[in-house]
Amino acid sequence: MPVAEPRDRALDLTVQLGPKAMVLTWDVKDSATGRSLNNIVFFNITRADEGGSGGSNRDRRLLLPTDVPVTVEFSAKGYKTWYYPGTPDKAASTALPTVPGQEVALRVSLRADSK
Repeated sequence: MPVAEPRDRALDLTVQLGPKAMVLTWDVKDSATGRSLNNIVFFNITRADEGGSGGSNRDRRLLLPTDVPVTVEFSAKGYKTWYYPGTPDKAASTALPTVPGQEVALRVSLRADSK
């Protein structure tokens, strides 16, 4: 069995770090009552180049890779979906630019779905 033994020489190691992540935070409320919906909201973040991921996050904080625009949407049962930059109309949505080290705080107001 091989055994690790100390050597008398130092090794050079180069670590290359990528750009600093962007921090995205959010606060989701009912547009009519102002009641917090953070405990029932579902979000979907889609990278413009590779597809998406979604979920719920009670911390309401997410690190995003940078220099790749993303689409952002929030939804909850009984409410219309909210698309960045603040519309219930998906066709009117735009991508959120991701900038290294930037912190973006979204204030999301969900409107009740009248269906």
